[in-house]
Amino acid sequence: MLHLDRILHPTDFSPAADRAFDHALFLASASGGPLDVLHVIEHPSIVISDNYVERAREEAKAQLSRLRRRGRQRQVALTTRIRTAGDQETAASCILDDAAETDPALIVVGTRGRRGLTRWLIGSTAEKVARRARQNVYVVGDEDSSGSPSFDHILAPTDFSAQARHALDVAMTWSHHFDAQLSMLHVLESHPPPGIYGMAEASDPKWTHRVEETARDELQEWHETLQDQAPNVHAHLESGEAAAVLVDYAEENDVDLLILGSHGRTGVERFLLGSTTEKVIRSAPCPVLVVKPSPRDGDSD
Repeated sequence: MLHLDRILHPTDFSPAADRAFDHALFLASASGGPLDVLHVIEHPSIVISDNYVERAREEAKAQLSRLRRRGRQRQVALTTRIRTAGDQETAASCILDDAAETDPALIVVGTRGRRGLTRWLIGSTAEKVARRARQNVYVVGDEDSSGSPSFDHILAPTDFSAQARHALDVAMTWSHHFDAQLSMLHVLESHPPPGIYGMAEASDPKWTHRVEETARDELQEWHETLQDQAPNVHAHLESGEAAAVLVDYAEENDVDLLILGSHGRTGVERFLLGSTTEKVIRSAPCPVLVVKPSPRDGDSD
C-alpha cells in the first residue's frame, strides 16, 4: 500500500505550481495522508514599495484559500502556511527548513520544463530542493497538463546499485498501489564508469566484448528476483546516453511516471542532479520521482 503520511507542496501560484498541486492533491487523496501547502515570501532585491511583504501576504492568503477549497472538494486534509524569508534566506532554504521541521514523506514541486527557459519553479528553487532535501521529491514538468494523473505504466531505471534497488522497491510499491505495469530499464552507456559491471578497467581488451553480456546477466538476475514480488515487472536493456534513452523510452512507451534514484553506483551520485537526473527532469514527458537514499544505503553526499 502507498503510505505517504505527509506531503509538502511548495507553491508560488504559477501555472507550473498549479499543475504540481493537482498531483499533490491526487497523491494525498490516494494515500490518505495530509497535504501541507507552503508559500514563501522572499524580499525583493529591489524595493518595490514599503508594504511589499504585507501586500504579498494578503495576495498569498487569497490564493491559499482557493487551494483549501479544492482540498475540501477532494476530502483531503489540507493545511496552508506562509513563511517570510529573512534577509539571508531564500525560498529554497525556507522550504528545506520547513521539510526538516515537518519531515514529509514526499515533496511535490513543479518545473517549467523544456518548452520554457529550462528554469525550474521559482527560478532555481526546485532544483535546490530536489538536490538538498532528504525526502523523496516528485517533480511535475510542463509536459503534464492533464490535471489529476493516472499511473498505468511506471519506468524505473537501474544501474544495479543499492540505491537503484531502493528506488526500485519504491517503484514496486507505487506499481502495486496503482495496479501499474512496471518496466525496469538498464542503459548500456558507451563509456560507463570502470567497475560498474564488476570488471577492472575499461581498457581491458576483453572488457568491451563482455559488457553487454554481463549487463544482460545482471538484469536477468534482478528480474527473476523481483518477479515473485511483482509479476507485472518487465526488464529492458537499451544502449546510448542514459538521459536521452530514458526520455525516449518514456515517450515511446507511454510511461506515466519515472522513478529513479538520486545516487548511483560510483558513490558520488551517478544520477547526479546536474547530469542525468536533471536532464531527465527537464525533458521527461511525465512526472519524475527522485528517490533519496534509505539509511541502509549510506550517505553518498
